[in-house]
Parts: sequence; C-alpha cells; structure tokens
Amino acid sequence: MNILSVTMFTPTPENYNGISGLIYHLLIKKPKWVNITLYSYNANKVDTGTIKSISKILGIDIKLLHMPQGFRIINFLLRKSRLDWLLPLQTLSYIPIPKQVKNEIQKNKYDVIWLYPYFFSRWMKKFPEQKFVLTGCDSGVLFAKRCFEDDYFKKNKKRLANLKRQYYKAIKTEQGLNIPNAKIHFVGQADLTIYAHLNNAENGFYSPHPHYQISYKEISFHYPKLKVLWAGKNDYYMLTKGHELLLAFLRFSKSLNEIIEITFLGKGWENYQQQLYKYGYEVKCITWVEDYIKEIIKYDIQVVPISLGTGTKGKVLDAMANGLLCIGTHYALENICSHLEGYLEYDNAEDVCRILIDIYANREKYEQIARNGQEKVIKEHDPELCSKHFFSHFKF
Repeated sequence: MNILSVTMFTPTPENYNGISGLIYHLLIKKPKWVNITLYSYNANKVDTGTIKSISKILGIDIKLLHMPQGFRIINFLLRKSRLDWLLPLQTLSYIPIPKQVKNEIQKNKYDVIWLYPYFFSRWMKKFPEQKFVLTGCDSGVLFAKRCFEDDYFKKNKKRLANLKRQYYKAIKTEQGLNIPNAKIHFVGQADLTIYAHLNNAENGFYSPHPHYQISYKEISFHYPKLKVLWAGKNDYYMLTKGHELLLAFLRFSKSLNEIIEITFLGKGWENYQQQLYKYGYEVKCITWVEDYIKEIIKYDIQVVPISLGTGTKGKVLDAMANGLLCIGTHYALENICSHLEGYLEYDNAEDVCRILIDIYANREKYEQIARNGQEKVIKEHDPELCSKHFFSHFKF
C-alpha cells in the first residue's frame, strides 16, 4: 500500500520540541506491505544530520516542507494582536496545501494520505476522491469539558473565557472531521467516544499508544528510602491535583519524610521543593536531562497527580515500561493496559501517602505490582502490535 504522510513534526524516538514520538513508533514497526513517502514541516526543529539518521532507521524518505512566509507573518500578527480568537478554527488549521503535496497527490496514485496532526484536516475536503487517515491530537472538546470541571478554571475568569472560545473552536474542528473519505485516529477511548457522540460519526477508531524506549532494570525497592519521582512540568495540567498532593505530603511529613525521598523532574517545582524541605523531606529538582530513560530508571515509584488531559500519557507509559510503580489519577492512567492492573489509581491525595507507607512496609508486594505493570505495558503497547493495529485501518 502506497501512503503519503504529511506531518507537522519530524518523527523522533522521544517527543522532541513537540508531539513527535507517536508517529516515529508507529513507523519504526510498520508492516512490510506499507510504503511511506513522508513530508514534514519540521516544527520541532530536528537538525539535518538527525533527520538523515531517522530516515535511514525508519526506512523512509523524509522531505521537508516550509511554512509560507505570508502565512507565518499573518499567524504572528493575529496571535500578537489576539485577533486569532475571531477565527472559527485555530490559526494553524488554515495552512494552505503546499505545491509539493498537491503535485504528489496529482502525479502519484496513493492509496491513503495520512495527516498528523489535525491542523491539516481542512485539506481532506479538497480531495473528495482521495482516502485520508487523520491522527489526532486528542479531542479538544473532551479536554475543554474536563477543564470546565477543574477548580483552576472555575476560579479564573480570564482563563475560563479563553477556554470557552477554545471549546467552540474544538467543536467546529471535530464536526469538520466527519466526512466519508476519512478515518480519524485517537489514542484515547474517551476521546473517540465523545467524537462519535458529537458527530453521530462512525469514522473514528482507537488504537493503543505504543511505548517508547525500554532500558530493562531489576525491579527492587532496596534503598533505605523509597525513591519517588514526580515528573512533568508544573503547569495547569497538574496544578489542582499537584497542589493537593503537596499539601497531603506536608500533613503526612512525620510519617513520610523518613521513608521516602522525592525528585521533581521538570520545570517550575522550586517552590514545592522548598516547602517539602522545610518539613524534613529529602527532595531535589532536576529541570532537564540528556537521557530521560536513563534518569527515570533510578527511581522506584512515580507519582502522577494529573488534573487535566486526554488521550494517553507518554510519561506514564515510559515509567511503567521501565519498571516504575505508578501511582496516579484516573486521567493519568487512562488508556494504559486493558485490565486496570499493574498500577495504583487514587482519588484522594491522602491515599497516596497511605499507599507509600504501605509500600515501605510491604515492598515485595508492590514490586510485583510494578512487574505486572511493566509486563502488561510491554505486551499491550508493543510498537509492532500497535503499528499493525493502526495500519489495519488503512484498508477501507
């Protein structure tokens, strides 16, 4: 099958300056019957040498596209003046079809055109005889609905007003995806459900998110203190639940500060570090590492207090695939493993503290849960299995 792919981000083994990991791992294990020609806008700014190396590894030809200068200027001016809110769709949705892509479609007989992400969705209506597969992002409608329920947005009128505008743009965008010549790919079950409900659509499909790199290590909580990792950026995705967990850690400090040490991996956690330190915790912040997997395998447990989000959380997949025991919210753990095993889901932040106390007292029990989680992620989110399932939907 000959497939033309257009992506905003050049595929990379881990997300690099954007959501570039998913497409890489769908491509690296692609079935033998799949032949790909790929065009990339390289919005994640991967250097030329690395692109050549990735092209060789993936066994595909990567051709670069350039954003038209006029579009870049208009996009900049609209965003700077905030007039972009007047547009019914996000500004990037108005990217014109490049001549190279038009010529490819007209000259060559492609079975399917694969677009990533939804910025290019308007192109699909311009070629009604051509079959398309569009890979997300996740549902913007679902994300906005979840934000409306979060305390951060409820208390911030300006943020709430912006969110409402995003919500209406997302509705219009996702309604435009329900066309007969396209299939829409989601890596979230709830994302697919809300898309299908919103449009009364049957052209969406769910495919599990492949895990990324694995560096096998012995799962053994053998250090005197449990090594707890708190990874991600301190932004509104983790604000409400993150603050709740911080307060719980402070309330349980007499029970916890002698049995756990905490490492923040990401930007913006210095205030949390200072507060925990005052309460006797051994705690440090790391803002950036050269090799993410090499760093996270140093830890026993990852706490994931995600307040908001949709789809599949790559950092949770990374952690579980590499043997960390994950303790997280429902939004952190959704779409990971089909049988709700191998991780610990919580509702109340104080439950995390009680779980950590129990882990310290019953290490072998929780080591086995971590092993179960690793085994299930490696099996169910295997890149070859995910790629096979994904490309099976191209036959329509």
